[in-house]
Amino acid sequence: MSIPYLSTNEFDTARPNIDSWIEFPFINKGDSVTKVYHLRCTMLRSDYDPSDVALDTTMASATNAAVTSLPFAADVNAYFVGDYDHQISDGVLITFDRQFANIPIPTVDPAGSEIFTFPGLPSTSGSGSRLTVTTASVTSNVLTVITSGSHGMSSGDNFRFYIRGTIARFGRNYSSYIYGNGTAISGTSGSTLKLNSYLPDGFTFAAGSIDPFATRGRKQVSRKSSTQLEYQYYLPGVSPGITTTQDINLPQRFEAYRYSEGNTVSSLNSGTEPTAIEYNAIVDSDGFLVLDSGISRWKGNITRQTVKSIRAI
Repeated sequence: MSIPYLSTNEFDTARPNIDSWIEFPFINKGDSVTKVYHLRCTMLRSDYDPSDVALDTTMASATNAAVTSLPFAADVNAYFVGDYDHQISDGVLITFDRQFANIPIPTVDPAGSEIFTFPGLPSTSGSGSRLTVTTASVTSNVLTVITSGSHGMSSGDNFRFYIRGTIARFGRNYSSYIYGNGTAISGTSGSTLKLNSYLPDGFTFAAGSIDPFATRGRKQVSRKSSTQLEYQYYLPGVSPGITTTQDINLPQRFEAYRYSEGNTVSSLNSGTEPTAIEYNAIVDSDGFLVLDSGISRWKGNITRQTVKSIRAI
């Protein structure tokens, strides 16, 4: 009596297993669109050829994916990024993870804070009288201060502020203060002033003041501000305008520059790049300045551009 066996043509092509699955790599960032398809395949070890599927081939059909059938709906926007996790079974079969991935959508992640040297700015004293701050509190990174009288400002107006208090740490009170130039946001009227800012945890307000309608005049200053990481993804030959990785633009680190002198400067004015007015507009829009940028391989030929930036103040 002959021993039953499986004809070799049953496994001469990769066969996806029931443990194939779809990964959502950025679901924790709210991205439910980007997918990585994991085709857990088995085939004869002797018939496995890593060149069966070329990188960047779309998962448009089982033939494209070089498998007996697709365990998921075809996706013409998913590109082959490689075979992973190879394992040999009984010396005859090989199992591997054949992956296809979408080009991820852009994402932004908070990256803590950093000290940065911000440029100096020309100043005006402001058209309003200095007012005492009577209370200060923060909710969701919005700082609300109450002034001793009507400040006359509304959303979009600039001012200077100083707030002092204490923080309790290890049984002792430490002095803490924040100061700078702010832009009023929605909710500002009368004696209520709102701006995008923060107070340290455990902060107890003591005193403060504001100068209404004052500009951000200052010398060059090193201050701590929040940072973020921006991710953009490209597939050369597929992404518009990107033929090779060298076509991916890498933003330069922010520097104040004067064309007429051909060098960097410590303070901005009407003859610098950016101008003082342009820089103030960046701050008013809660914009960011580039600290660093680079590119790296994400999966297969899909390339990730990373830009680290800091909130302008």
